[in-house]
Amino acid sequence: MDIKRMLAKGIRTVFNPNELPKDDYEKLVCACDVGLVFLDYRFTIPNFPSRILSYMQASKPVIVATDPNTDMGDIVEKNGFGWKCLSKNPDEFLLCVRKALESDLTVMGKIGRRYLEDNYNSKNGFEVIIKHFKENKSVKQKSIKTYKKRQT
Repeated sequence: MDIKRMLAKGIRTVFNPNELPKDDYEKLVCACDVGLVFLDYRFTIPNFPSRILSYMQASKPVIVATDPNTDMGDIVEKNGFGWKCLSKNPDEFLLCVRKALESDLTVMGKIGRRYLEDNYNSKNGFEVIIKHFKENKSVKQKSIKTYKKRQT
């Protein structure tokens, strides 16, 4: 039944390359309907896979199957440009695929692109770093000392 839905939506091919040159990768991302992000559920440190930025740049919604410590799935669901599940739960992943099949992928992709432009840029990165140093003086002082030592 799900295969019939995929075919009805025009989804004909699934491709999983091992390595691609950057230009070819970007072309492949643009040809996809949905971006897929998989992280091992046993990870204990939060991860932010860079490929999600490629999907967002190409205006593609994403399905994020991760460990419980990574918040990327929360971000995509909360902001309306994707779905999340734990990578150890195939039934949850299938539910995400079903939701994708029933969604307006173009609209969701545009939401992801806008989120990328509004949140992942050099100005915001700079502000996060400065805020961190202002809030944590000991780190700031330690960093200044380290910087001065490197200069001499």
